[in-house]
Amino acid sequence: MITPNRLRVVLGGIQSGVGPGAALAIVLAGLVAAPALAQPGGVRVDTEWVFETDAAHPGTTVHAALRVMVHDNFHFQSNKPDDEFLVPTTLTLAPLEGFSVREIVYPEPVMFEAPYSEDPMPVFEHEFVIGVAIDVGPDVVPGEYSVTSTLYYQACDDKVCLMPTSKDVVSVLRVVPRSVEIAKVESSLFDGIAFTGVQGSGVTDPVRDGASSAPVGDCDVLAELEKFTIVRTGGGYRATAAFLEFVDAAETGAVQKNLLEGKGPLVIVLLVILGGIALNLTPCVLPLIPINIAIIGAGAQAGSRARGFALGGTYGLAMAAVYGGLGLLVTLTDAVFGAINSTIWFNVGIAILFVLLGLAMFDVIAIDFSKLQS
Repeated sequence: MITPNRLRVVLGGIQSGVGPGAALAIVLAGLVAAPALAQPGGVRVDTEWVFETDAAHPGTTVHAALRVMVHDNFHFQSNKPDDEFLVPTTLTLAPLEGFSVREIVYPEPVMFEAPYSEDPMPVFEHEFVIGVAIDVGPDVVPGEYSVTSTLYYQACDDKVCLMPTSKDVVSVLRVVPRSVEIAKVESSLFDGIAFTGVQGSGVTDPVRDGASSAPVGDCDVLAELEKFTIVRTGGGYRATAAFLEFVDAAETGAVQKNLLEGKGPLVIVLLVILGGIALNLTPCVLPLIPINIAIIGAGAQAGSRARGFALGGTYGLAMAAVYGGLGLLVTLTDAVFGAINSTIWFNVGIAILFVLLGLAMFDVIAIDFSKLQS
């Protein structure tokens, strides 16, 4: 088990059977990798405030409903998640003189079976409504008032949880004198909201268990993560047993050996050479060997062994330089290369290149660099 009071971060594939400690690893991994993983622009969330009446009288209680629509097959954690490390969905209203929140009514959650959790999780799916009862003070002067609320949530799907975020929603509440008649707004949104009238019901304290449930404005996340120690990293898909073994090894400090560990440099070089030779037998390479030999000019066309060796060596070194340079570029640029690779212009350029090469294969256009060797 990964205990949260121990200074460690485990990054790896999250699979089924993870416990509360692994949930902490999910949160920390999301903070580090949010720009790269998750998801350009995040998930689309639409919100709409609807008041039960077109206005309110001083000294009364007005009911409101916040309609939330979550797109792209994502859902929110409920306001009371089963795991203490999951981020609850909370709605808070900014203080407004003369007004107070009597109660907040969250909808009944839906039990969602996620592949990374053994037990079903209570979530808010796709479209749901949060009810709010607002007390209007008796001394409130008639007029229009801006009601600012903040919806704090963590969006997840069946594979990944995005970084927790918040959305500000502003609406206008109109207060009129008691002599002015108000009308009820016809809306089915209020049918499923069970207001109790109990003061403070459902109103959450932004401080939960001594820790803020919302991001601190002046908090430097990267600076805070510097206080942690990364004891092991991993990537790719891991089955349940392999992932738990990875976590246990990180906890105990056990050394995981790879296939080349303990082998001498000569053995490693020999294995690399043998692997390179074996790649020549693949369908993409084997048919091109006679073509490459003809272009290089080996045999009788080479003129001399030295010239053939020089051309062949240049060909091999050029391939090594190109692939090695690309690998070095990807390693050094990290997420930047991934961001460039995901742009439409980069992919359009690659598509055009493939189209040109395909036309050349069908002899529609001629691409012949062999004439340059003369």
